[in-house]
Amino acid sequence: MEGRVSHHKCHMRDAKRKSECNGRPFQREQFLQRLSEKGLVGQSFERLVQHGCDAELLFKALAVVAILPWGRSEKPITARARKQIEVVVADLAAASETLERYRHAMMFCRKGGEWPIPPHELPRKLRDISNCLQQWIAEPSRAKSYTAAQYVPQLVSDMIRKTGKPHYRELATLLSAAYSEVISEPQLKALISRYKASIRRGNVRRPK
Repeated sequence: MEGRVSHHKCHMRDAKRKSECNGRPFQREQFLQRLSEKGLVGQSFERLVQHGCDAELLFKALAVVAILPWGRSEKPITARARKQIEVVVADLAAASETLERYRHAMMFCRKGGEWPIPPHELPRKLRDISNCLQQWIAEPSRAKSYTAAQYVPQLVSDMIRKTGKPHYRELATLLSAAYSEVISEPQLKALISRYKASIRRGNVRRPK
């Protein structure tokens, strides 16, 4: 079990960065440890794998859900934050333009090998970051962040397709470990029931 889980650590780096951006903490190492142990969490994970779930895909799915809020969705960025980021975008663009004048000289930096990127690439990287942030804040402000309500039903659907059963008990155990808070089997079933009701009303927002 430990070997199966340990090779997923690289996939968790992206999940950890996303969790930090969304403001929701994800205890990566603790979650990995619990999956590797012989307790209820590890047994639940192993049982789902034995029933036909792909260990890597299940692990990645749990990591994605764990960084999402369980309750109502919120705007991913407020108007105040947008203004602050606009200042950062302008500062990065100005810094890139200034450093571009010294790009050739930066190639001869004695300690450039210790930098995270080659010194002469710094102006371009700053410009790229500025452009990325500009695209982000240009997105419609009406957009809302996704929640577990959009992702967990898909996880359950995949579970039924691969194993023939929803395995609510095991999923509730794994989600509780990922969230570091109790998510009961009745809560999970209630979420799925609300999702199905939304489908009947034609009011469902599916994750991309």
